[in-house]
Amino acid sequence: SEPWTHVKKKAMEYIQKSDGKIRVVLIIDAHYPNLRKATVSLLVADDGGGFHWHLNRKVIHDDRLHRQPSGKVKFYLSDFLGPEGLPIDFCRPPARISRSPFFTVSYKRLGAIFRTARHAQHPDVFAMAEEDMETNLFEEMQQELKRHTAEAERRIAEERRQREESDKRAAESEKRAAELDKRAAKLDKRAAKDHRRLARLERVIAEAGLRVPNAKRYAAEECRQRKKADKRAAKAERRNSKDIRSKD
Repeated sequence: SEPWTHVKKKAMEYIQKSDGKIRVVLIIDAHYPNLRKATVSLLVADDGGGFHWHLNRKVIHDDRLHRQPSGKVKFYLSDFLGPEGLPIDFCRPPARISRSPFFTVSYKRLGAIFRTARHAQHPDVFAMAEEDMETNLFEEMQQELKRHTAEAERRIAEERRQREESDKRAAESEKRAAELDKRAAKLDKRAAKDHRRLARLERVIAEAGLRVPNAKRYAAEECRQRKKADKRAAKAERRNSKDIRSKD
């Protein structure tokens, strides 16, 4: 918001009155609204006590658009490096809006950049704080990918184990149902045999002129009840097996 002449004068005073402690002054000029244009100036101290403008209002962003597009504008790698030699997916389509990309940086991050540069120039004089060190985003992404992959593999293994256990329980239920069916078939066979034996006994009794009216009914009822109980048990096992599979 201050005039350019006032900003330049203040930058020169910073260097002159700092007893050599301030060697560089960076001035960023952003034009609002919509940040359509931004310039950067860099005032550097000379060894002889003077200073010179290394950059003087150099344009670092110029939208050149009278109307801003609605929404966010996607950046492509070609915006920074140019399209030559890049895959087509990394290049901005010709029909899209062409613009110079720009970034915003906080005062804290800008201070870290200057401290890092100072340390690189005189590492024996200036130390660099741990929080100023840049994190390796690629390594962080690799570690995050490994964590997500390990978690996904763990979930898949757990689901596979649960599915195998459910299949095992269903197979056991089917096996029990088959055994009950086999038992019911044996009971049917035994009942038929009992009916034949009872029929022979009735013939013998009839030939002897005797009457035993309840013997046949009691034997048939007992056989029917055993058969009915086994069929109910087999039906319950099949229903249990079906429920196990439907839950999985």
